Amino acid sequence: MITESAAVRSPDAMDFHIGARIRSRREGIGMGLGRLAEKLGITFHQVMKYERGINRISCSRLYEVATILDVSITYFFDDLPPEMDRPALRHDMPSAEAGEGVTDLLRAYFRIVDPQMRRQVLMLIRSMAPAASGGETSSV
Repeated sequence: MITESAAVRSPDAMDFHIGARIRSRREGIGMGLGRLAEKLGITFHQVMKYERGINRISCSRLYEVATILDVSITYFFDDLPPEMDRPALRHDMPSAEAGEGVTDLLRAYFRIVDPQMRRQVLMLIRSMAPAASGGETSSV
């Protein structure tokens, strides 16, 4: 009897997507396959397997790749085809690439010392934004 761990795993669509995003970014910044492998401390062939979706990439390794390629971890999940857009991957918060204004807004908000004023600013922003779907509520 073959156990699940001993069975040959076929590549998942997500593995293909992430691999394609790695390859696209690497080529986009002019980095060779060998250079990425060297920076990761793995073989050229292992990077090829990641990029082709043959081998699944761990979270820690994906974070390392993101750091080397100078992208956020969410970059690898951007542009998912509709059939792969899983609810767990969707969120209301914009990615870092969505605009530096988000960071400025958060920094300014946290510089407000008065808790009452903070609540009023938050209420103002919420009143201007469309309601979140899914019935989310906040404790603030």
